[in-house]
Amino acid sequence: MNTSDYSTHSKRYKKYVDYESEEWTALKARRREIDGNRCVFCGRPGITCRNGLQTHHLTYDRLGHENIRDIISVCGSCHGALENRMVLKPGQYDPRTPEAQERFRSYIEYTNRMLDEQGIE
Repeated sequence: MNTSDYSTHSKRYKKYVDYESEEWTALKARRREIDGNRCVFCGRPGITCRNGLQTHHLTYDRLGHENIRDIISVCGSCHGALENRMVLKPGQYDPRTPEAQERFRSYIEYTNRMLDEQGIE
């Protein structure tokens, strides 16, 4: 996805998700707490990210009515790489590698079990 496509892609979601709403803000904050205020791929702390942590949708099935399992916390570099709108520098962490994706699947399984144990939808 190039920058132009991403801009169109992002605008399309803004009609479904009120990114300024209390519900969205609370959902993001809750997910960031679960994720330890770090990028779930590279582990970068949100405080070191130029624009803070970003929120990446795992699914758009409930767009505008997301639940805690629909989103994850990511740094800008990993988010850009995941959406193919950023060319990574040599040696920069790539969340698209099979190894990174396997660690990510294990992490999601772990957090989903934790949420199940807490009775969180």
